[in-house]
Amino acid sequence: MSRKYVEKSFLYLFDLVSEKFPDINIILALNDDAGKARIGVSSRRQFAFTDDDEPIKISVATKIFYQSKARVDGILMHEFGHAILMFQEKDHTEKDADKIAEKIFNCYIYYDEDLVQNTNHGIRPRPKNI
Repeated sequence: MSRKYVEKSFLYLFDLVSEKFPDINIILALNDDAGKARIGVSSRRQFAFTDDDEPIKISVATKIFYQSKARVDGILMHEFGHAILMFQEKDHTEKDADKIAEKIFNCYIYYDEDLVQNTNHGIRPRPKNI
C-alpha cells in the first residue's frame, strides 16, 4: 500500500467514528517508534499504537505503508477501538478494542498467520496469547 492509502483509510474510519461520537478528536501521526518491539509484543507484529493525549493520537510506523489494504484497515480499526474507549474514559483490554471496533465499523477483525489484524482472513476473536 502507500502513505496515501493509510491516510485515506484513517479519514474514512474517522468519519464513521465521528458520526457516533461527534466530540471525539483523533489525529494520525507518523512515528517509527510505533514499529518497535514493546513489552509483550514483537516488532514483527507492531505497526501502531494509540495514546490518550488530547487530541487522542494514533501513531503508525512507516512499515505500515507496505502492508495490504486488509492489514492497514484491520490495524487502524483496532486502534480506533482503543481511541473510542479512551474517549469514553474506560479501562479496557486489547480484546475490548476489537469488540467495539467491530461493532462501530460492522466488520470483523481477524488475526493472520503473523498475528496481525486484518479484515479478510485468519482467526477471530483475538487469540488469548497476544
